[in-house]
Amino acid sequence: GVLTMLMNGWTVVLGGPTPHWRVLGVLVALGLFAWPMVVLCIAVGGRSTLYRPDLMFATVCRTMPGYVTTILLFGVTLGIEAVIQSGGLPWAKSPAAARGAVTPGFSVRQFLLVTGLHVYMDIVRMRLIGLYYYHCKARFAWSWE
Repeated sequence: GVLTMLMNGWTVVLGGPTPHWRVLGVLVALGLFAWPMVVLCIAVGGRSTLYRPDLMFATVCRTMPGYVTTILLFGVTLGIEAVIQSGGLPWAKSPAAARGAVTPGFSVRQFLLVTGLHVYMDIVRMRLIGLYYYHCKARFAWSWE
């Protein structure tokens, strides 16, 4: 499914199947896991909070159910975005691709749909971070208030 599509994309970027794609996959997974906390720290506490990874780790441990839920919902939004951007849904395909062209032409409709979807999914992801903060801020390892 989507995971296979993403892995195949990485092997193409790396120039073919190499042992390095696994390392890249682990680093991307760690980045996606840390991204909500990093965004939250910058948004609420400024860049100075990034110098305290011990507090970020303690916060993630104290709020594990909420953080894992946030990560899973992030994955859902990224999966939806990946499927639609890959042309996995018929209404998102360009007219040339719908006719079976090997190299589909540019479609303004597809561009607008994908761009609008990306902006909307970013808003959803930011709302997820906000909801995580709203519900779990009492258990954070530091206070911004």
